[in-house]
Amino acid sequence: MAVLSSTLTILRQGFLNYIGETYRGTTTANGAADGSTFIDTTKLVNFSNNKFQFWWAYITSGTYAGQERRVASSAQTGGTVTGQAAFGGQILSGVTYELCRYQREEEVLTALNWGLRECFPSLHVSRVNDTLISGNALPNSSFEDWTASSAPDLWTATTVTAAKETSVKLYGAASLKVTGAASAGHVACTNSNWPPLLDLMGQSIDFEAWVKTDTASHARLQIVDDDGNTLSSYHTGGNTWELLKATRGIKSGTKSDGCRCCGDVNGAVAYFDHARAMGMVVSTYVLPLDFAFGPPMQVFIQSASRTLSGNERACDELGFVWPYQELTDWKVEYSETLGLWLLRLRTLPPDGYKIRLVGPAHYTDLSAETDTVALEGSQALLLYPVAAHRLFSMLVYNSSGQAKAEYEAKAQKAAGEAETAKRKFRMDVPTPYPSFGDWRW
Repeated sequence: MAVLSSTLTILRQGFLNYIGETYRGTTTANGAADGSTFIDTTKLVNFSNNKFQFWWAYITSGTYAGQERRVASSAQTGGTVTGQAAFGGQILSGVTYELCRYQREEEVLTALNWGLRECFPSLHVSRVNDTLISGNALPNSSFEDWTASSAPDLWTATTVTAAKETSVKLYGAASLKVTGAASAGHVACTNSNWPPLLDLMGQSIDFEAWVKTDTASHARLQIVDDDGNTLSSYHTGGNTWELLKATRGIKSGTKSDGCRCCGDVNGAVAYFDHARAMGMVVSTYVLPLDFAFGPPMQVFIQSASRTLSGNERACDELGFVWPYQELTDWKVEYSETLGLWLLRLRTLPPDGYKIRLVGPAHYTDLSAETDTVALEGSQALLLYPVAAHRLFSMLVYNSSGQAKAEYEAKAQKAAGEAETAKRKFRMDVPTPYPSFGDWRW
C-alpha cells in the first residue's frame, strides 16, 4: 500500500504558490566569481529593475543548495540578482533558485510548523503504539521515550552510558544502548523512578528483556530489594537477540526495589528491548509520549499468539498476524503527584499480551527539505491558509503604516479561507467513549 506523504520542499513551494509571492527559475549563465550574483536571462529579464529588492534568494540545487541571501538589487538588463551578502561561491549556469518575499526559516518554515500544530486534530498523524504489555509493572519498558539524553524516561543510568538506539532494535522504534565503564553499572527503574514498584513487595517477579551483544559475560538482568538481588545468566555474546530472565521473591515490607539492565565490561556495548516485570496485578500504565498532546481514541489487546518457546510470552510475537480485541473499559487520567498521564484499565486482560493504542498525534516539526509529513495534496489545502494566517499575523507585529494594514488584511482573508478549508479537508477523528467524562486534555 502506498504511503501518502509530502516533503518540506513540496509543502513550502505549495504554500508560497498559495500566497502568490514567489518565483522559481534556473540560471542561464555563470554568476560573479565571488558568489555575489546569479543570472537568469529567461525569467528575470521580464521584471523591472529592483522588482526583487529586499526579497530572499534561495538556491535549491548545485554546490550551494540550501543557502539563502537577502537581495540587494535586481537588474532587468542581463537578468542579474545581486545579494546583500555573497553565496558560498560562484553560482553556475543550470542552478535552480527561488525568489520569495519572505525568509525561508524564520518566516515560511515557522509558519508551516505552526500551521501543522494549529490544524490538529483536523490534520493529524494516525498513531499506532504497541509498546505497552499487559501485566508489566515497568514504565517505558521498550525504551522509546527519552526526554533527556542521559537515560530513558523513568529510568536512571549508573556508571554505564545509556543512549537511545534507533537502528539496532527488536521491537518498536528504539532500544536501550548500554556501554560499559571501568566498573560494572546498570540502567535501572526503581521505586524512586516509579513509586508503584513498591507494590511488588511480597510477590515473585519475573524480570525479562531481549538483549543483544557481541561480548560474553557483559550483559545481564538484575532484580534488587532490601534483602539483596537476583541476577539472570549472562548473554552468550553471540551478537543475536536472546531473551534473558531473572526471578526473585521481593521482600515483604521492602523500602526499595527495582529492575536493572546491567553492563559489566568496560567499553562493551549491549542493547536491551521489550523489558517487563511480571507477577503482580497491573491496571495502570504510563501513557507513551506518542500521546502527549491528546489521548488515544481506541485501546486493543492482542488476542492470540504463535506457539511460544523458552521464556517467551504472547507479546514477543514480532508481527501483527493475530487479531486484536478492542477494550472498552479504560480511562486516561493525569497524576499531579507523578506528573504523568496514565492509562487505567478497569477490566484486566491476561498478562503478557501487547496493548495497542490508536489515536491522532501531532506532526513532527519540519526542518530539512527532505523531511516528510503524512499529507497529500487536498489535505495541504487546509494547511496553507492556516500557515498563511500565522505568517501574516507575525508580520503585522513587525510592520507599521500601510505595510501593517496590508498584512492585517491578508491575515483576515487567510483566516476566512482556513475556516472554509477545515470543513472541506479535515481528517475524521474517532470519538472516545463518552462515559469517561472530562479527559482534562
